[in-house]
Amino acid sequence: MKLVRYIAAVVLSLGLLLSQAYVLLGGLDQTRQAERVSGEIAKLEPEVGQSKAFFALMQTYDTNAIRARMNGDYIDANFDLIMERVYLYLPQETPKSVKPVGYLVRQMEGKRFVFVVLEYEFSDRWVVATVTSEPSNPQRLIAGFNLNTYTASLLERTKFRLSGQSIEHYILLGLAVINLVFCAATLFVCIAAPRVRWRFLWIALILVGVGLMSFNWLEGRMALNIIDAGLPPTRLALELYQPLFIMLSIPLGAILFWMNFRKLTRA
Repeated sequence: MKLVRYIAAVVLSLGLLLSQAYVLLGGLDQTRQAERVSGEIAKLEPEVGQSKAFFALMQTYDTNAIRARMNGDYIDANFDLIMERVYLYLPQETPKSVKPVGYLVRQMEGKRFVFVVLEYEFSDRWVVATVTSEPSNPQRLIAGFNLNTYTASLLERTKFRLSGQSIEHYILLGLAVINLVFCAATLFVCIAAPRVRWRFLWIALILVGVGLMSFNWLEGRMALNIIDAGLPPTRLALELYQPLFIMLSIPLGAILFWMNFRKLTRA
């Protein structure tokens, strides 16, 4: 029975550590993930082709032609003014590359909309275009669009970088590691120690943190929510084209376990 407890303690505590390490290490090299996602989105035809054709039409600066390709139900009185502003940031040159980077299919008010996100590389900028199509429309008109310009690619801007960060970044990352190791060690002792009263209840409490602080690694922004909870108390989130988020909770269950350790293990 003792051996079983030790094996379970090692597996669960290491699993807690490795689950977060996998999130971080798995997201460091996102190039392969980006290629896979682009391949998947490229199969979403005819919406992807329609979005590319509409973007090419916008590069002609022909407002009347653009208006003709859009569903009039979604055009307001400021359309011409909006297009004039768009032209200020939209190059007329042929893009160096076009990469599908995201899509979303939504059902709203009985209609189906497909949002296709394309990243265009030009000589001096990157343009991320979100084009909304309405497949149920008989004329396959465009329902809307959104453009954003950047000085670097989406993959480059959201890449996780450990060097060159502020002291605040390193302190919060260090706290996250310490918190995670503390909870994993407490979980190991709770499972491996003999005669722990209410063992399974304490295992659950150790895995849950109180309050939630999230930190955006890219922007250096912090958000607090004292009535939230974290499972586990330290969580890392790093997805494709998204910045790293460090989420910390107070390991109250682990702290209470050590405060009552003698009572809980008394014969």
